[in-house]
Amino acid sequence: MAQEENKCILFKETPDGTLYEKGKISWVKESVANQYINDGIAEEYDPTEQKTVQPKKKEPAEDIPDDLPGKTYFLQADITSFDKIKEMAKNEKLTTVDGIGTSTEHKIKEYLK
Repeated sequence: MAQEENKCILFKETPDGTLYEKGKISWVKESVANQYINDGIAEEYDPTEQKTVQPKKKEPAEDIPDDLPGKTYFLQADITSFDKIKEMAKNEKLTTVDGIGTSTEHKIKEYLK
């Protein structure tokens, strides 16, 4: 199994239950960093330039329900169509998306029933 990359982030607020601090930068596993970024808790930070990185504009989620398990991971992978997700589930391809493991795959399949 490939080792997950780390990402440098700047915390805009202190996440509950962590030792991270508002206003500090930290190197965090990419999947965790992306979750903090998507939740608005942190911003990606370029330590060389010593500034935050402006996120790339992504297509809006066409019709993906907000309560779909793993929605954040699909959006990070630029998958913005609910039909595409249903097709991936049918073809057993959900775990090819970074961050979606067998547990989330099972939750998605239950959701789609």
